[in-house]
Amino acid sequence: RYAAPNSCSGCEVQWYIQGTSAKIVNHAANSDANTRPTPQPLKSDIAVNVTSGPPFNPSHCPSSNIQPNPSCPCAGCCRLAEINSALNSVIQQKNSVTTTYTNSIDGGSTQNLLNAINGNMSNGNLKNLLQSNSPYLSDTVLKTYFSKTSTPNGHIKDIHGANAPVSAPVWQVITNLNLPNGIQNQINTAQNATNISARTTLEAQVNLANFNVQDVASQKLNYFLTDSLPASKDSVILQLNKNIGQLQDTKTLLVYAYLNKGDIDGARKQVADIQTTQTKFAEYLNKLIDIQTSPNKAFSLKNNPADVAFFTNYASKESNPGFYGAQSLLQFVMGIDYYIPYLKPQQGNNARLTTPDDNTVTNQLSDLETFNVKLYPNPTTGILNLFINTVAETTNKKYEVVVSDITGKQVYKTTLENKQQLQLPLNNLSAGVYLLFINDGKQSIYQSKVVKLN
Repeated sequence: RYAAPNSCSGCEVQWYIQGTSAKIVNHAANSDANTRPTPQPLKSDIAVNVTSGPPFNPSHCPSSNIQPNPSCPCAGCCRLAEINSALNSVIQQKNSVTTTYTNSIDGGSTQNLLNAINGNMSNGNLKNLLQSNSPYLSDTVLKTYFSKTSTPNGHIKDIHGANAPVSAPVWQVITNLNLPNGIQNQINTAQNATNISARTTLEAQVNLANFNVQDVASQKLNYFLTDSLPASKDSVILQLNKNIGQLQDTKTLLVYAYLNKGDIDGARKQVADIQTTQTKFAEYLNKLIDIQTSPNKAFSLKNNPADVAFFTNYASKESNPGFYGAQSLLQFVMGIDYYIPYLKPQQGNNARLTTPDDNTVTNQLSDLETFNVKLYPNPTTGILNLFINTVAETTNKKYEVVVSDITGKQVYKTTLENKQQLQLPLNNLSAGVYLLFINDGKQSIYQSKVVKLN
């Protein structure tokens, strides 16, 4: 929604998502043409449903919730008091809006309305009850009411009109009813008559109130994080504990806050709480704590093959929380580089971010978009086939292929020159996890984990 102002010609928000399945995104935007997102049809599988709202107004854009105290004797010395004042204000606003929302949606009791719909109340009385709680009926109530077989078509039209426009799931229930053309046309008109329902507006106010609290709470947290006084470490922990569920990843941040303070028991207790819902992530955090308490810190990994194998496996799955941390640890201790694409924005009014299959993607190590390696079978019991797929101008390069164990000891080395395929005889290696590197004479340009089986 917070796009270019209407005075900015040709600077529309243009974006897309690349993936393997269609994605439908509902995006509310101002009605001005230049503030509406323009989906990119090429290389895109996103279907953008743009709902046009009111004209652009600068008040729609977020602004600072923290106002300076004009009577403060010096710049910055009243900062904490200003933050606390703002935090109290936005919390009061949030509580007020949340109370209004709770009391408005379904009249404050969704279950009461569901009981009425599923009970023996007459159609006329039921319609009057639902209208008295409109336009704030929930999707659950609307879908249940519209799905009820005894609901008259005229009542469906009236309740829809009182809550229009309804959400996509509710609209799907209505369209599946196959209503008579006359009724359906009237419902279609009501659905398209306005862009934003009263309920959606109220939900937006709740979201904004939550954002304001997160904003100020984050600024208070940053205030203590940038303070070098020892007591600030306790203040950081206190601030995080106050905002569990309000700030993102609060429980994880608490683990690191306790570690920063040197409170290992506090960190372990926090991990135990995380373990109830994220077992693998908790194991990862506990191993980080083990490293922190080890005399050799991160370098203790060099003498712990089992932990190297754990972090290597954890770092290989982007679905794992904090997998970048595992990659950074392995890169620092073991010298393992990970491919990280950097998206270069194109130039001009029609610019968009590139995707990893565009020729403008670069890498912190080298331009690898034309360098593709296949290893098979992996795991292997002996012979490992290596195939390099490159563009023509790179096939004459000489590559060095190195296999090392997880302690960094080199166990196999060969070269690949003027050809793209190679067989690596790993028969004599013991079962375990190994690391394969490909160097171009200047730097490591490919790394992969190899599993050797008996």
